[in-house]
Amino acid sequence: TVDEDGAPLADAEVRLPGGEEFRTDATGVAALRIAPGTVLRVEKSGFLGVDVTAGEASPQQVVLCRRRTLTVHVLDEFRRPVPEVEVFAPDWLYPSREALVESGAPVGASDAKGVATLALIRSGKYFLHAYHPHWITNSSACRETEVVEVTGDCTTTLVMAPLQVVAFRPKGVQVLKSD
Repeated sequence: TVDEDGAPLADAEVRLPGGEEFRTDATGVAALRIAPGTVLRVEKSGFLGVDVTAGEASPQQVVLCRRRTLTVHVLDEFRRPVPEVEVFAPDWLYPSREALVESGAPVGASDAKGVATLALIRSGKYFLHAYHPHWITNSSACRETEVVEVTGDCTTTLVMAPLQVVAFRPKGVQVLKSD
């Protein structure tokens, strides 16, 4: 078991179906005899865990990616927290919320304090999208927001405004009905 740079990860947890656990040694190795096709869970604090299917070949290398945390403070135009906002952090632009949800992009929901926490698998550029049925972002009516560059754990702020729909009928305009 190694990190993204190829450095061995000591003391990573390797879990078999049924709950039996093993730990990797100082060289990142856990010696197990298991049937090909067995699914193992490999985890280590500070890293994203992965499920690995044992193959015919031995040994098998497992790469764990460092966990990066993006904390997003969602506020209204008066800088008050906005709860229950879905915040997505894809590394690509998506044409709709449905496509974004299906993409498997990291997502978090803001809590009562307006804070959403997202676990990211790598450093790089992310496109933050915030969705709430009654709110829009100040930067765009399509609810897309800012681009952030993540190099480690970081924090950003999104400012949203209430969605206001105004219906009016100008003087002299008739409403037509159709069957």
